[in-house]
Amino acid sequence: MGARSQLWVAFEALSNSDNDSAISAVRCGGAKQHLLIKGTYGEPILLLATEPRKTLRAPIKLKHVSVGFELLFEVTDTASSEVTSGTYCKFICEPTSVSLHPYFVEMLAATASIHGTTLSQLDADEAVDAMLELFRQLERPAKTTIVGLWGELLIIYAAKNATDFINAWHIAGTDTYDFAFSDGRLEVKTTERSMREHDFALAQVRGGRTGDAIASLLLSRSAAGISVLGLANAIAQRVPPVQQQKLWTLVLAELGQDAEAADELIFDLEAALNNLRIIPAARIPAPQINGDDKAFISNVRFRANIALVCDTTVDSADAFLRR
Repeated sequence: MGARSQLWVAFEALSNSDNDSAISAVRCGGAKQHLLIKGTYGEPILLLATEPRKTLRAPIKLKHVSVGFELLFEVTDTASSEVTSGTYCKFICEPTSVSLHPYFVEMLAATASIHGTTLSQLDADEAVDAMLELFRQLERPAKTTIVGLWGELLIIYAAKNATDFINAWHIAGTDTYDFAFSDGRLEVKTTERSMREHDFALAQVRGGRTGDAIASLLLSRSAAGISVLGLANAIAQRVPPVQQQKLWTLVLAELGQDAEAADELIFDLEAALNNLRIIPAARIPAPQINGDDKAFISNVRFRANIALVCDTTVDSADAFLRR
């Protein structure tokens, strides 16, 4: 399944731009005032329309991105040849980070789409600072494995209401459960092994809530499969801009330094959906701690083979994903 979205196709079709003008752009935002353009070397550039600044701010440069403030830019309409100019905050992706450009395009466009008006200095600074913090995380170790993230995205992809599942998706990688709803929580366990053997935290399966569940996924690699980027693109097409931004924020934050290699892992989507099992967390076999020892023992982790449990439990995957 292709990994490229309609947005990426539109971006690739753009003409290259120079430092202060462009002849084509993908327009974003409620009034289409923000511009996604292609730079001199094919790199993604986001122009956030801004009001004049009251205080100057120096340009910022990170490993993968750089930002300039209050820059004048001209855009030529290819149909009417009309030239418009405006003041923008210019967010530039490094030309050498080619494997990351599809992620950048999606993230930059989603960010622009949630800002429906020309940004004040305060709003522009908040938007830029949030994106800079995100891209700083691309210089840090991954918070989860690519396999684990693929499994979480599959759950969102398979859900009837992807928006609700994105809203319930964890904010921090240290959260006990991957998805937290008001009436239950879901932890996703993904493996490339041939058996349903997963690592658990005792707190995940003995949380004391009847609505808690475990999703078990067996993945198989396939040249005709889909990557993390492909799954995220498929999900993004079904949800509003706010959820798109959260989706791409979490994808990039979870991948960290592994983002540049994420497209190398491609899994069979149909096989994964067929092998998906969701079972009550309380059914997972787990070690027991005697009452006298509970005050002294914490953070218990263990590995369990849950194949028999999955075979003897009525599969609740459809019911959970229809929530």
